[in-house]
Amino acid sequence: MEKLRSMVVDEACQMQTRGIAAERLANHPLAKRAVPQLLEGASHPNTPLRFWCVFALGHIICRYPAMLPILERFLDDFAPNEETYYWPVALEARYFWLSGKGELDQLQAEVNAIRANPNAKDYEMRRADCYGFEQAKSQVRV
Repeated sequence: MEKLRSMVVDEACQMQTRGIAAERLANHPLAKRAVPQLLEGASHPNTPLRFWCVFALGHIICRYPAMLPILERFLDDFAPNEETYYWPVALEARYFWLSGKGELDQLQAEVNAIRANPNAKDYEMRRADCYGFEQAKSQVRV
């Protein structure tokens, strides 16, 4: 746990390694202790690192809903995330934001709209496939 926490913020580590460390923290039983490092990583200029730190924060927040306001600061981060095959940080934060608030109908509506849109971007389709309604139901602890 301590090694993963330190790797997230270690400038000497490669960005990919730092992102993997953040992802591994997501479901760690003591992940709440890593929130300061994940917040630091989520503020880094590197988009993939921010993505994985917000991913981990989202998983932690699903277990500790009182921490939900932490995600607000990331809801406007629409920088392209082309290095990783994933979607912008803001959309990752939005998923956990809505999940944490118990707004499953809104999540399902977004997934349905993406799937029904023949002009949806590739990353939108990947997001819809990844975070469909069944996934959301399994994450929320309302």
